[in-house]
Amino acid sequence: MAQIDGAITDSAIIPASGIFIIRPETIGEEWTIHNIYVPFGGKAQLYRSDDVSGVDLGIFIEPIPVSKTGQFNYHCTNDEFLIIRNNGTDAIKVGFDGVVSGVS
Repeated sequence: MAQIDGAITDSAIIPASGIFIIRPETIGEEWTIHNIYVPFGGKAQLYRSDDVSGVDLGIFIEPIPVSKTGQFNYHCTNDEFLIIRNNGTDAIKVGFDGVVSGVS
């Protein structure tokens, strides 16, 4: 189990029409996401969801035309998490960082 205030970060290459899930693997852990990185010109969208298959993307939050650095804070748990969806025709590299904000 992660320690509160511990840094979290990850990145991935999302193929066209693919998804990237930002989600703690441990039940009872909460993350606060500070920055989401999307390359300039990337056609990504951000969703809040509870469906790990990504079929039901859940609640649409916003398009991500460029990196969102420090503009918002998003909270994720194992049950409710964020999905970045690539709506472009080319693969894009995305990433995020934040902190562990809760454990139970």
